[in-house]
Formats: sequence, C-alpha cells, structure tokens
Amino acid sequence: MTTYTLLLRPLKTKVYDPSFLIETKRPLAKWELAERIHLTPSRTDAVGSNVHPVVGHEETVAETRNEKGEVIGRWVVKWGENGAGVCHEVGYVVKHFNVHEELLQ
Repeated sequence: MTTYTLLLRPLKTKVYDPSFLIETKRPLAKWELAERIHLTPSRTDAVGSNVHPVVGHEETVAETRNEKGEVIGRWVVKWGENGAGVCHEVGYVVKHFNVHEELLQ
C-alpha cells in the first residue's frame, strides 16, 4: 500500500499477512495494523499448519520502505502462549490505511 509524506514522498508498506489488518475508528483511515492477535485453530488450518508459533519467536508482519526502496520500519509480532501475539514497531512503519477491502488480497 502506498501512502505519502507531507512532502509528497511515497512510502510503500507491504503487509505480509492481511489478517493483521483490522478496522479502525481513526478518522480518514479504514484499516490499521493490529497491536495484538490471537491465532484460532481455523486460521492455523488455513495456512496449512495446526501448530501454533514458537513462544518467544518474532516475525515481521509488515514493513515500510521509502522512495529509494530502503526499509525504514517493520511491524513485528512476538508470539506468546496458545497463539497469542503482541506487536511492536521497529523504526517507522505506516500503521493506518484507507484502502477498499476488495483491493486486499
């Protein structure tokens, strides 16, 4: 997804797992990256594994790149017990989007 800075420089954010996008109540935005997630058995079956992630393991959920293609930030989930994950930002990542749902794949 492409957003723009105040100086109209493009920032491209790639979300690797769209299930981390949730609806937001923030004005001028439809979606935001979730701060917490809980994997359900149906979700783990959908990705081909009925095994929850390893406790303490971190993985990148999304990353934002500047106009030069350099990564300027990542949204990272740290997995806990029973498929519960807590997310945090490393660097600067765009977290809010105004995208139509049919454009999400």
